[in-house]
Amino acid sequence: MSGRLFRRRHPLPMGQLGDLCNQLAGFLYSGVTVVQALDLLASTTGMPKASRQACRLLAKELREGLLLPEAMQRLNPLFPSTLIAAMRGADGHGKLAAALLRMGKQYTWRQQQKQQMLAGMAYPALLSGMVLCVAWLAVSWLLPQMEPLLTQMETLPPATRILLAGGRLLQNQGGAILAGAVVLGVLLHFLFRRPSVQLVCDRAVLHLPLLGRAQRQVATARFARTLADLYACGASILEAVALAADATGNRWIRKQAETAIRQVEEGGDWPQAIGRIDGFMPQLALCLQIGSQSGALREQLEMTAEVMDRQNALASKQMLNLLEPVSTVVLGALILLLMAAVLLPMYQYYDSLWSLY
Repeated sequence: MSGRLFRRRHPLPMGQLGDLCNQLAGFLYSGVTVVQALDLLASTTGMPKASRQACRLLAKELREGLLLPEAMQRLNPLFPSTLIAAMRGADGHGKLAAALLRMGKQYTWRQQQKQQMLAGMAYPALLSGMVLCVAWLAVSWLLPQMEPLLTQMETLPPATRILLAGGRLLQNQGGAILAGAVVLGVLLHFLFRRPSVQLVCDRAVLHLPLLGRAQRQVATARFARTLADLYACGASILEAVALAADATGNRWIRKQAETAIRQVEEGGDWPQAIGRIDGFMPQLALCLQIGSQSGALREQLEMTAEVMDRQNALASKQMLNLLEPVSTVVLGALILLLMAAVLLPMYQYYDSLWSLY
């Protein structure tokens, strides 16, 4: 019953999953059995509640006689399909600890990527929020308070007229605007949940100016790293390709990978079929060709993933270094516009008073 209830919850977060795999691998390398290691982790108070609950449920399934990959599959979607495939391949070759360690490193790496991206966007988001608050205060409260005085003036600066018009619009039609925004948000939410729309968006994001190259580098690095880990754990190459394409998080790449897998099953050359997928960097095709011919596929994939990571990290750092000053200048200009809309009429008013004397 508890397994069925827990199955309705969200999957383990990437960071917690990486920590769980790394700690479980450490126990297995020390000679502890999987069930004993899970019991120890479930009783560790320092672990997150979701991870401890996952360990308890997984240990319960193992005590019923299931193998580790089967137990993880039964607790779907608690554990990702990439981890289940890695455990399935490693369980038959006696490399369970090594597979857990490899997958734990991958999940930790992906969590670090996400944190770096969020940290880089924190400063522009903070500045944008501050400007929106100032603009809302000026339009909804400050300028309406000054409107009786401003309407007595013969001429007003363009910025002041625009803000006054915006304030009147919010006062008169604020409810309708809010309702329209809510309806539009709901419609967009359901629109972007359609698979056809998601597929078009995922394809377009790979070819955006500036950002498209970074997206292709990230997709290539994730695909290469996941494929290398699953291949090293003993998973079949076609299963590893399908799961690696899914790990990119891009539906367009996933759809093309399904087509490529069908071509391979019909007798096609798998490095060429995968290399033709739109959304990967050209280095991946060369890596797959050389790796399959030389027998060093895992090493070639790991090297390609590291190259993509370095290039993407450098490009992301340069973009964020450029984004911070540009966003500061743009938002500073908006604040200057707001200040001009409020202060210029006051200067004109005092100047007209001074001319009377």
